[in-house]
Amino acid sequence: MCKLLYFLQTPKGIKVIPNVRVGTTDTLSSLAAYPCNHLIAIGTNGFTHSKANRIIFEEQVTTIINTLTPSGILVYGPASEFIFEEAITKQIPIYQYDSYMMIKNRDAAKRRKAGYTDER
Repeated sequence: MCKLLYFLQTPKGIKVIPNVRVGTTDTLSSLAAYPCNHLIAIGTNGFTHSKANRIIFEEQVTTIINTLTPSGILVYGPASEFIFEEAITKQIPIYQYDSYMMIKNRDAAKRRKAGYTDER
C-alpha cells in the first residue's frame, strides 16, 4: 500500500514521506514496498527504552538503511547515535523531531525545577 500511495500521489505533486515501521525480522520483506533513494521517516518512540530492544532496533534500522539507501531520515522521537550509526557513517542526513512524550516530559521537568507540582 505504501508504494502504491507513493507512486500514485507523487506525480500529482503531493509529497509523500513513507513511514518505515521497524518490527521483527519477519517484517523485513515489507521493505520491498518502499521506494529507494528517497526521504523516509522512522519513529523511535517506546521501543528503544530497554537495552535489548535498542540492539534489535539498531539492527533493523541498519537493514533499512542498507536496503533502501534513503536520501535522508526523519526521526520522530530520540535519534541516538547508536541506533543511527549506519546513517551517520554513510553521511545520510537525519532530521530529528521531538515526540509528544518528549515535549511533555521536558515541560514537566521544567515545571518541577521551577517548583511547580502537577497537583490538580
